[in-house]
Amino acid sequence: ADAAHSAADIISDVVAVATLRISRLPPNKAHPYGHGKYESIGALTVSGLLVGAGGGLAWHAVEVVQSAQVLVPEAPAIWMSLVAIGANEALFHITLAAGNKSRSATVVANAWHHRSDALSSAVALVGIGGAMGGFPWMDPLAGGLVGMMIAKTGMEMVLESVHDLTDGNKEEFISELEKAIMKVPGVEGCHSVRHRPMGPNQIVDAHIHVNQHLTLSAASQVADRVRADVMKQMPEVTEMIIHVSPEKHPAEKNAMELHEQRPHHLIDNDVRTVVAGIDQVIAVAHVAIFYKRGTVQIRCDIVLDQELKIREANAIARSVRQAIETQVEDVSHADIHLELEDLCWGQCGEVFGPACAAVGKLQHPTDERNQQAVKLLVRDEPEKKKSSGIGKMIDVG
Repeated sequence: ADAAHSAADIISDVVAVATLRISRLPPNKAHPYGHGKYESIGALTVSGLLVGAGGGLAWHAVEVVQSAQVLVPEAPAIWMSLVAIGANEALFHITLAAGNKSRSATVVANAWHHRSDALSSAVALVGIGGAMGGFPWMDPLAGGLVGMMIAKTGMEMVLESVHDLTDGNKEEFISELEKAIMKVPGVEGCHSVRHRPMGPNQIVDAHIHVNQHLTLSAASQVADRVRADVMKQMPEVTEMIIHVSPEKHPAEKNAMELHEQRPHHLIDNDVRTVVAGIDQVIAVAHVAIFYKRGTVQIRCDIVLDQELKIREANAIARSVRQAIETQVEDVSHADIHLELEDLCWGQCGEVFGPACAAVGKLQHPTDERNQQAVKLLVRDEPEKKKSSGIGKMIDVG
């Protein structure tokens, strides 16, 4: 029985080598996530062989008992069992170390196949000794016990391989991921953290919550930092997809609520139309739209005559806010800011003055109202000079 089980090693080794080589192939169009699943297939195959070998040993023991033809082994069987125990135990440790180092489930499964060989030889040794000592039934009894042990180990590995093939998550790994994500500055929360095993590697996707007032580029920078930090702390993570949300509970929204909210370009157009009807406003520099818990909030930057007093500008901003909140559908709150004349950001590195910045920032520089804004901005300005400051902003609403 012990010899029959050892013969299955050849098949398991061939399967392990073949699937390991395939799983290390780079991604392609047919397999954009790589070939890591082949390693789980290999581990499943080797584990299945373990179950089959263990079941075969147990069944053989039952047949021997039923036949009542129990043979007493001879002395050379003891020495062969001792050699088999030493060799298979050495192979177990060597293969297990290699499997842990490469994080290969197939290699680890094959290592436990070697350990099952060592155990079967050890139990067989006891059975052979008992049979030679006058207890002939110990040999088939030991064989049946070995078979059940091997089948149990193989079944546990089969279930783990199926778990990986079906993208089953592991709570310990998820918890470690969430801790790593929450350590990154700028992350206010996370949810829907998942991972997909691909052989020795893990593909992760997660939703993170950031401050809703962050710009798109700033939120993207936070996501990039999350990806870099997680992959540094957890080398098995080779790919991470991050979804950024401005709210802590976006899951509360259903498809109908999202469908009922008006898209930002319609709201933007309505805001500009309403503000254009206020004579004192020369132009709208920016409109920022925030969707928050089913409401829409607006931040609007307007250009006014630079000769106005702050009290007068504040009154105009108040009328702009009230007009937006009452005339633009869905808007619950508007925050109005006054954009002053120093609009040059210096982002291109060239020498230019406020007129250039105004033309670049206003939506329609050829529009009559925006031309007026440019003329007001360059009035009494000296010759073009380099500008390295950020456009000044004052909250007047």
